[in-house]
Amino acid sequence: MNRNKIIAILTTAFTGAALTAGALAVTAKETDKELFKITIITATSADPYYIADQEGFFEKYGIEVEYTGIVPDSITAVATGAADFAITPAGRITEAISNGFEIKAIAAGWGTSEEYPMVEVLVKEDSDIQSLDDLRGKKIAVPWLNEPYWLEAKEWAELGDDVEEVIVSFDKQEAALATDSVDAIYTLTPYPARLKQQGGYRSIWNALDTLGAEAGWPQQFVNTGFLEEHPDIVAGYVAALADACDFARENPEQAAIDIAAGIGVNDVDPGIYLHEFPEHALIDEENAQLWIDLERKYGLLGSEVTTADIYTNEFNPYYEG
Repeated sequence: MNRNKIIAILTTAFTGAALTAGALAVTAKETDKELFKITIITATSADPYYIADQEGFFEKYGIEVEYTGIVPDSITAVATGAADFAITPAGRITEAISNGFEIKAIAAGWGTSEEYPMVEVLVKEDSDIQSLDDLRGKKIAVPWLNEPYWLEAKEWAELGDDVEEVIVSFDKQEAALATDSVDAIYTLTPYPARLKQQGGYRSIWNALDTLGAEAGWPQQFVNTGFLEEHPDIVAGYVAALADACDFARENPEQAAIDIAAGIGVNDVDPGIYLHEFPEHALIDEENAQLWIDLERKYGLLGSEVTTADIYTNEFNPYYEG
């Protein structure tokens, strides 16, 4: 579909850099024009865009969603225009932008809380490993090198180079642990919840142990060229995510069901997709600075960046400037 077809529908409501959620909703509702189709990189985690899709929030703002399927490198895919939107850990976005990738975070995904710690280190139930300190001389599966939360965990436990890291994607970590290819896995929700629920695995560490609660580690991001060409669509996308996060905060069980349906899984308890969703999907400035500080601390920045380089809330209808 020609992306420009929908622009005329939304132009009358567009003022400045972003549209209000109300103006977008009315405009989309009162027209018979086609929806504006966007591409989102498929995720296997509890992303709020599945809630927005299942609850009709994207359609409310004149948007139709098409999922790309799993893509190994979502940052490159979005930066090169192969996809419009994706979600990935904030540290990876920060590092990519500092190295010249033309992307920007525009909405928070989900966060870390006491109830939903998000990232954990798991071992087998019968393992003699009781804490990170016991990982000395052992192997741990990590999704990629230089993940800042894991680097903080290693420093906190003073592990240094005494633990061997093996690169294993999140979806293959269970098999690696089950076959004793590794002794532990550093894994992201919903995998810890699913593994602990099915039995035979336990947690020896989570993100709260080192960094405490955090309001939006995975971030929604967009190609900056798409953002400049279609600020109204970005505003609608963010408004839909704001609605989704707020819906999830009020209706967590239904949100979990929506996510399971969006991912297309029918053989698990949707309760594993219960997460800490930030109010209005707003990105937190203090957390954004934390991402930069961690990347700098571990020498991962290509060049110095500020929080303004990393993210913007200006497309969020709840942002008060």
